[in-house]
Amino acid sequence: MKKWLKILIITLGVIFIIIAAVLYYSISYIDTTPYFETEYYSNTIKKLNNAISSRNISNGKLKAGFAKINITPKVVKGVQDPSKGEFNNIKLSGFGDGKRVTGVHDSIFAKAVALDVDNNLIVLVSADLLLMPPEVVQIVEEKLQDHSDITRGQIFYGATHTHSSIGNCIPSYVGEKFGGEYQPEVVNWLGDKITELIIKSVTICSHHSLHLAISMQQI
Repeated sequence: MKKWLKILIITLGVIFIIIAAVLYYSISYIDTTPYFETEYYSNTIKKLNNAISSRNISNGKLKAGFAKINITPKVVKGVQDPSKGEFNNIKLSGFGDGKRVTGVHDSIFAKAVALDVDNNLIVLVSADLLLMPPEVVQIVEEKLQDHSDITRGQIFYGATHTHSSIGNCIPSYVGEKFGGEYQPEVVNWLGDKITELIIKSVTICSHHSLHLAISMQQI
């Protein structure tokens, strides 16, 4: 056998072994274990039970406040003005760098429900976002420092998990891969909007009392 052919065969063999090793250690099987039999599920149930056992119970008249705010960014060409919600390079969340916002088909909103029983307040916030970015939550907490009656522990966040919404909000490798390049000005604008929403719901709540005696369990 010619020397060059022998070297080629050995080289190809080494490459094959490397590829096989990479595939073996990087590909895992699909776990079909029912979710209620998994360790994650049992740990979650334990945490929920612990939270429930330490809950505070408030009895009295219910006050409620409902608010909604439009969080649709305005797409502009040229110079943007984040203070007015005007941006020129917004990416759709969940599509990485593959989907850039070119216009608005339907507006997106954030909504809040403030509930108060015997001066124990909680606020439920939901937004038309892929998820509620931790950076937005942090900014809202900072902006609410001037409102001593509203603390982070009283606010519960959620999102509708829509992919037709705002990206550019998570400054990490994974976050930028599914949401586009991180833009702090987008996060600041969203933080302003969510803060305004929460304050509005709490203000309405303080003036609207439902004639209903209830027991509210706060975790």
